[in-house]
Amino acid sequence: MENKIGNSLKWSTAGEALSKIVSPVTNMILARVLAPEDFGILATVNMIITFVDLFTDSGFAKYIIQCDFLDEREADKYIDVAFWTNFCLSFFLWIIIFLFRFPIAALVGNKGHENVIVIASTQLILTSFSCIQTSLYRRKFDFKILFRARIVTAVIPLVVTVPLAVILRNYWSLVIGSIAVQLVNAVYLTIKSKWKPSLYYSFAKLHEMISFSIWSLAEAVAYWFITWFDIFIIGSAFSSYYLGIYKNSLNMVNSIMTLVKASIIPVLFSSLSRLKYNQEEFDDIYGSLQQTAAFIVFPMSIGIFIFRGLVTTILFGSKWEEAANIIGAWALSSGLFVVFVNFFGEAFKAKGIPKILFIYETICLLIMIPICYYTKNIGFWPIVYTRASVVLVQVVLGLFFLKHYVHVSIKRQLKNLVPATICSLIMGCVATLLKPVSSTIVWQLLVILISVFVYFGSAYCLFKNVLQQMVKTIKGRHEGIQ
Repeated sequence: MENKIGNSLKWSTAGEALSKIVSPVTNMILARVLAPEDFGILATVNMIITFVDLFTDSGFAKYIIQCDFLDEREADKYIDVAFWTNFCLSFFLWIIIFLFRFPIAALVGNKGHENVIVIASTQLILTSFSCIQTSLYRRKFDFKILFRARIVTAVIPLVVTVPLAVILRNYWSLVIGSIAVQLVNAVYLTIKSKWKPSLYYSFAKLHEMISFSIWSLAEAVAYWFITWFDIFIIGSAFSSYYLGIYKNSLNMVNSIMTLVKASIIPVLFSSLSRLKYNQEEFDDIYGSLQQTAAFIVFPMSIGIFIFRGLVTTILFGSKWEEAANIIGAWALSSGLFVVFVNFFGEAFKAKGIPKILFIYETICLLIMIPICYYTKNIGFWPIVYTRASVVLVQVVLGLFFLKHYVHVSIKRQLKNLVPATICSLIMGCVATLLKPVSSTIVWQLLVILISVFVYFGSAYCLFKNVLQQMVKTIKGRHEGIQ
């Protein structure tokens, strides 16, 4: 298991790291070619697609990864049922979107862009192919194929979306680029996969899967609301300009955090699912990967917050100056979200208790939505800062849920995060003291370089043993395993 985790982390991290070389370049070009309003229109379209996509998957992908099948033949039957259910649901829901495109567009504040919603929603049919294939690769810890797919799809926006943006100068370039990414991903994963769909279906097996998947679906819907409710509130209360600035800022920060999230979280779920009956090993893997994530995410969060102005200027250009404070606030919020909330969710699902995760997320929503809805009446910036701050509610509540239902110690979690927290704070203090010396870009880049050396230097001096153990985990060799 340690070797599988180590190899998976390598391929998963490599895929995200290489894709992040391309992604910022694409975003930098698009932000200078397209207006914030274009990103605002795409944000509402994606809100619809991601919501409907929850029902097309119906939680079956998680079931395939988490379940222990008797043999490959039995697994193939369940996978066939999951695939055909997803495919039929995705086509049916696309028809529903087409028929009710006008009221849907009015509901999300995107009146006049009904055709955009319909055409963009064709992605739903494509993801019905790719989501099942992805779950199979993750179940088998075959992250090498997913690495290749990630690289291929990372290049698509650069070679498709950017040229179209230069030619069309509107949101259609973003829509067509998104469809191209899903199409290439679905085709590539299907071609490479040993499993191909067969004409088999069983309502008995569907019923069996639904007993797990219904709560997984309910949890996914709750998580969608947590992710998108602020977009809905801002989109209904403010113009497309502010929605575009807000959503694109979040996308930029999330794309950076995805380097860690998309590298570790899939490996975490696959690993914990195999160890769900061994609490000691479960706790060890959970703690090791959470500590690894914190060592990467915490300094990134603080660094982006301190240099938010520079980050905005480099990535977006001068017309996005208002985005700087959003980027800074969301960077701090996302750091906590990745290390705590994302890890909570995978632990609950790996243990086979998505019902508890749904209850946890519902309670969070009942607290978060009224607070944010009230602050939007005060103004745009109050809701921005409030939304970033309420992540603390998810963290505190999640710690207690995890201790009670998954039996992961709160004290142990917080103790594991002390090294990354101390080193990040030391780095942040140094950067804060040096940054005001000069406002030039050259000086700020130099301060960033100094901060990196300070972070790794303090980590090596103060927590050398922790770093060595992390390296062993990534390599797949815990102490005693030769």
